Amino acid sequence: MKLTTLLQLSLMCFVSISMHAQTFNPQEVRNEVVINREWTFNYFPSGKEDTTTIHDNYNDQQWMAIALPHTWSTYETTNDIHPYIMYASEREDPYWWNGWGYYRKRIVLGKELEGKKIFIEFDGVQKYCKVYLNGNLLGDHKGGYSGFYFDMTSYARLGEENILTISVSNRRDDKFGVIPPATAGNFNVYGGIYRSVRLVVKNPVHIPFQGSYKHEGGTFVTTPKVSNDQATVNVKTYVKNDETENKSIELKTIITDADRNIIENILSAATVAPGTIHEFSQKSETILKPKLWSPESPYLYNVYTEVWADGKLCDTYLSPLGFRWFEWDFTDNKLVVNGEKIHIHGTNRHQEYPWVGDAMPYWMTERDMLDIRVGMNTNFMRTAHYPHDPLVYHFNDKQGIITVVEVPNIKPINFGRNIQEKNMREMVRSFRNHPSVFFWSVGNETSNAGDSKWVHEEDTTRIIHERKTENYGDYVTHHASNLDMENLLRVTIRGWYNKDVKDLEPSNSHGVDKSGQHAGTEEWQHKMARVDNGNIRGRIDWDVIGWLYEDHGCDRLYKDSPLQNINYKGWVDLYRIPKYMYYLWQANYLPEAMVHIQPHYWRENYLGQKKNIQVDSNCDKVELFVNGKKLGEQYPSKENFFTVEFKDVPIISGSLKAVAIRGKEKVENTLNLAGKPAQIVLTAEQGTIPADRSGIDIITADVVDAKGNRVIGFSEPLTWEVFGEGKLVGHNVYYSDIDKTLSTEGSGYVVTPIPNVIRSTNRPGTITVRVSSPGLKSGEIEIKSIAVDRRQTGGIKEPVLTDTGRMTSIPKNEEFRETVEYIQEMKYIFNPTRIDGSSLEEYENIMGRYVIERNPQIDTLSTEFNVLVKRLGSYLLGTYGELTEDDYNFIAQSYNDLRLISRTIEGRNFHPNYTDELIRDYSHRLLTDNKIIDVTTEQNMINAIPREIDILFIRNPQKSKQILPIQYGNTTYRYSAVAGSIEEAMDLLHPDEYKKLSAEEKTRILDYLAKINPAITKTKDGYKIKFDKPVAIPRDIKM
Repeated sequence: MKLTTLLQLSLMCFVSISMHAQTFNPQEVRNEVVINREWTFNYFPSGKEDTTTIHDNYNDQQWMAIALPHTWSTYETTNDIHPYIMYASEREDPYWWNGWGYYRKRIVLGKELEGKKIFIEFDGVQKYCKVYLNGNLLGDHKGGYSGFYFDMTSYARLGEENILTISVSNRRDDKFGVIPPATAGNFNVYGGIYRSVRLVVKNPVHIPFQGSYKHEGGTFVTTPKVSNDQATVNVKTYVKNDETENKSIELKTIITDADRNIIENILSAATVAPGTIHEFSQKSETILKPKLWSPESPYLYNVYTEVWADGKLCDTYLSPLGFRWFEWDFTDNKLVVNGEKIHIHGTNRHQEYPWVGDAMPYWMTERDMLDIRVGMNTNFMRTAHYPHDPLVYHFNDKQGIITVVEVPNIKPINFGRNIQEKNMREMVRSFRNHPSVFFWSVGNETSNAGDSKWVHEEDTTRIIHERKTENYGDYVTHHASNLDMENLLRVTIRGWYNKDVKDLEPSNSHGVDKSGQHAGTEEWQHKMARVDNGNIRGRIDWDVIGWLYEDHGCDRLYKDSPLQNINYKGWVDLYRIPKYMYYLWQANYLPEAMVHIQPHYWRENYLGQKKNIQVDSNCDKVELFVNGKKLGEQYPSKENFFTVEFKDVPIISGSLKAVAIRGKEKVENTLNLAGKPAQIVLTAEQGTIPADRSGIDIITADVVDAKGNRVIGFSEPLTWEVFGEGKLVGHNVYYSDIDKTLSTEGSGYVVTPIPNVIRSTNRPGTITVRVSSPGLKSGEIEIKSIAVDRRQTGGIKEPVLTDTGRMTSIPKNEEFRETVEYIQEMKYIFNPTRIDGSSLEEYENIMGRYVIERNPQIDTLSTEFNVLVKRLGSYLLGTYGELTEDDYNFIAQSYNDLRLISRTIEGRNFHPNYTDELIRDYSHRLLTDNKIIDVTTEQNMINAIPREIDILFIRNPQKSKQILPIQYGNTTYRYSAVAGSIEEAMDLLHPDEYKKLSAEEKTRILDYLAKINPAITKTKDGYKIKFDKPVAIPRDIKM
């Protein structure tokens, strides 16, 4: 994008001064205030935005008082008992999808802000929103994963109260241009303001917001030359002059080391015209012996920016800087960092937690990231499948995690190209300064990837990647064939330890290594990760990017899983309790000495038996003891994947201890065989939380025997109670999912330990949590809820809301009806397979038989089936015969939507030619072009077509041999007209009436005809027609 500048008025000068051993003390000029407290919220199920909510006098006194981050998609609002989203699509229940969420907030802006610029910044709103201040629309934003801002200055009332209103729509099949990920369903999208919001007060001369697709902002820091011996830095800084006259602006860029010792001080000056953004481009002198950034040593420098005008400091800005050089070695498909090939061992992560969804507080996100980096020692991460909270990229900079940032283009959906471009430019501009970011990804498993040209225009310093996509443009250099970003996939349920708990060890069948899509045991996942492609793609000791860190929510069914709409492929479960796979990973990649015994055999169930005990360790030797008696020793190594097995270990009362030795280091893991369950014990993740409704804590319940020994495999019901200044966020009764199969309802609890989530009120005090279970002594724990500082900050005051008279929940309006009929003529599959074929025709024939075999009732003579088979054949040709259930089911979903629309068309008893034309058009739109279509809207449009219509075939005047200009066809109400346009045809069909209409009336009629007729297309030049196709024309053309 071109930068708006007035170069004729620019006077540039450049000075570079080498500085040494001088400490820089940054100053704060702009005022940034997080405004996450004291919001009200309500949800209206109507698909039409209620704009009465934007007015000052709107009464929201009964609305819920809430804090951000917030979503309405989880149990806390919906009362649907599911840790994520029970009805993960509008096909299951449209109520919480098709309506709007409304947020309102009162803010007092002081008169001292006169002459300042006031902005509001959002880190993420899912997925379309409109922002109002005092009843005035500031703007809208499309896309739930990128930050954005609006200028509030013009509508702000200084010295009095201001009303912010944000209207949010989270419709998957949205009406705003097909916003990714639309209806893909691979991961949940949680409606709401689920990331932080800030007010930012700046001077009129300032650095604009960084991350807007509309204009440049912030800085762009690059390192054109880096080696072990020397480096240089280029810094582009964008400064806006919002004064009414030219301003002489001086820019100071100060580069410091991690301790703020000045390395380089660069000065530039320019005259900037009013209302323009000016780009300052600066280059450093050579920096000798730079400390390099790498996963092993992620050293960070700082780039401080100062903007001066009229002798005053107007704005400051801080950007990260890391010196590193990297490339992809395509010879052996290795990433080279600072001249050395690295062994990639990474993961993917989704940004959600049970009961709160994507609306995770910062500490929860940081907790995940610490476990990923420290607990698992990963050096690589893809933020799947979308940009994550900015906190993640700052963390990865500091901790040394090489990062792939991806846009949420996923599955064969015809996403809005304009929206894709905006979202991709937002992504690159937001995160381009982070040294941890090595890759931009333009999409995943989609036929409609983002155009890599948009990324290349923004940044040429990173690798552009695509994973199994099409139509990604000319600048992608890195593909899944070079490095697949998803390895070792296997659905695994924590607590299904082995076949004794659940006899499920899905083997690699169906001709492909795809059994990982079927639920199985922890022992099985642990074993198959050590077999070449035993899980889907890879082996644990190869270059591997695990799928994935944690179990997550989705619009998917995985065979034999306990609950619907959860992807259980994590190394940890949805509550972040490790599975066996986590410890296998640690043994292979953790630098610190570790040892872990698989504990499931060491319990009363197996007393008197002998079992083989597996131990994971990265040490040189592991010794196993039973009640202090050494049974033997084993030697972990790369060859045995650092897993050893002790055979025929007697299961007896007492202790089982593994002692691992590595040089002088010694670590132990001890299991005490527990007796009968006796008591519940509770632990709190935080212990102290803020009393402002945003305070969240995780309380974990575990079960011990009378001696305090942990009971393995406890799965009885648990009842949660909260007293004092807090409330439960999750459900209050946990019934175990251990014996469920694809249940709609559940808590995600299989065995203990198991957490729940609590939230603070707005009053400080004590929160007591009690958990009970029949026959056990209850567990209790106290959490402190502490007062927060509510003083006015820099002229910004947030009036405190009380809960008096307000709703404590949002009841579902059972009288509201927005019916979405859904049929499943084409059933889903759970098994992937390999289809052997050599041509498109062969694949089509095979898939025709494949579909009929599984859906014998399907109409094989229909247009829909014919187009379906062609779509499946084309898909297989592109995947070289690999049929995944995910892609097949997505196509099946589109086919079922098509059949709903076809049934509506057939029920209208239109002329057969028009019926066929409509069905053919919808078939190609849904199956060939992958369009997202709102079934209900289309059904309503079809049902509104008048009963009395004529069918007109328009013949090309240059080719037709028809004698009369218009004549009857061979059936009633079927006409044939020789005409060069739809306007001429209307003149022939209605010779008297049509000519008398005004131009506006004619346009209205022709627009409607284009809406209901595939043969008519409205263009910027008029109306284009397809000759010899049926056109439906209402007899009452003034309808």
